[in-house]
Amino acid sequence: MNQNKQPMIAHDTLLFCIAIATYLFGYFYASFYVIYFAFAKLALLYIIMIETSAHFIHKERTKESILWASFLLFQGILLGFDRSFEFEKLVFLHATVIYYTLCRFQKLSLPNTSETILLDFFQGWIIQPFSHIFARIIHVIKYTLTHIHSRQFKTILFSIVIVIPLILFALGQLSAIDENFANLTTQLWRFIFQIFNTMYFYRIIWSLPVGAYLFGLISSCILNEKPFISYDGCKEFFLKKRVIPLISIRLTNAVLLVLYLVFFIFQLSDLPTVLAAPTAQSSCEYAVRGFWNFFRIMGLNIVLILALNFLIRKEDTSSTKIDTYILLFTTICFNLLACLKLGLYFFTYGYTERRVIALWLLVAIFISLILMIIRMHKKFNLIQFITATFVTSYILFLYILPLLYPASLM
Repeated sequence: MNQNKQPMIAHDTLLFCIAIATYLFGYFYASFYVIYFAFAKLALLYIIMIETSAHFIHKERTKESILWASFLLFQGILLGFDRSFEFEKLVFLHATVIYYTLCRFQKLSLPNTSETILLDFFQGWIIQPFSHIFARIIHVIKYTLTHIHSRQFKTILFSIVIVIPLILFALGQLSAIDENFANLTTQLWRFIFQIFNTMYFYRIIWSLPVGAYLFGLISSCILNEKPFISYDGCKEFFLKKRVIPLISIRLTNAVLLVLYLVFFIFQLSDLPTVLAAPTAQSSCEYAVRGFWNFFRIMGLNIVLILALNFLIRKEDTSSTKIDTYILLFTTICFNLLACLKLGLYFFTYGYTERRVIALWLLVAIFISLILMIIRMHKKFNLIQFITATFVTSYILFLYILPLLYPASLM
């Protein structure tokens, strides 16, 4: 309903204000990014900037945009209390900024978080900002030329072009005449060049790409009525790609199932020996051997599940539920085996950042697999629940756990 209303402020004026705001925000970001408690202030400042911009173009708040704004502010606050998982937290924080912006301006491929979440992230992270990366400087120049009379602008520009060479010429001539004046000129040049060698100047330079990136993201959300890559276009693309025969997937599943059964037999036969008299060396060898390969196998099964649901020929109308159940069940078994290995490692050596990340992924994947099974019997927005699972477990394991057990994390 609000989409038909006239904006409260002209788009060019709004974008000019956002351009100035992103210059300031970029400088603050370049100045404070090493100070952890400053991320809360930066998050609050960014939320105010986005909320104000969306309000002026009559974009209503949604529950999802409020949730992601809260999550962004929550991360900014907690980041000041603990410095573990520094890289992972910063990546997730910046991803939250992008997704919150898309939600607030209602630029998701679908009205809510759905199966296009990765597509939306790709658009918000890569396509929209970099396709408008020079938009800020272009818009500032256009706005300035539009709102300053051409005669005044030409006068100012002509004066600058004339004055600077004349001043330089006069300084050179006067310095050659008087030694004291020459010393004064030398001190003046040193002062000018010293400015370009200070931390403030480097922060200004670093702030330029940061602000340009943010302006590209925000301006594309304001100016473009539709997403760059539409959901309907992707759906039509995948419908054309439904070329895999169902028998091929079922044959692959049958072969993999035999391999998995043999593998589980070998794994379970080694388990009593490890658990009977666990030593540091035996637990370490059992836990480390092939741990990350479990993630690759689980990824393979998930790819096959997606192929069963999206890439099977339309004429193959047989039910794929049994095949999906088999893949889900074997994936859960691999997940539990990986959890067992990780548990032995925790019991023997304690927590480290990498092990906590692995635990977060295993728990999130396990809950997601259970949700997939439930989704086969009851309809609900699976992607929203999976996203909530990853976000909630991320907060618990990467923020809350280090605060509760700071000494354990090495």
